Amino acid sequence: SFSLPPALPPSLPPSLPLSPPGKVDAVIIPKVQNADTLITANELLSRSGASPRMAIWAMIETPAAVMNIKEISQSANFVPRLEALMMGTSDLTVRDDVVRE
Repeated sequence: SFSLPPALPPSLPPSLPLSPPGKVDAVIIPKVQNADTLITANELLSRSGASPRMAIWAMIETPAAVMNIKEISQSANFVPRLEALMMGTSDLTVRDDVVRE
């Protein structure tokens, strides 16, 4: 059986993960702000019985995440599942002070 612990941190989606571990190669964690979110996601996946091969892909979608990109990328030293950082460029430009062309 594959289930999540009863409480998820507010920054993690409630759908993490919905499929049995053998059917999912990676989970995308949206709105990552810092390394703590990825460490928590890794712990939740491990406690939930997910395969150690299940990867974490972190979405960098906010100015705070961009400012913390070094910390987030270095979290791979503690989060072996972290395989990718994905830039949410649409989210980053949806701000009043950013002009789109």
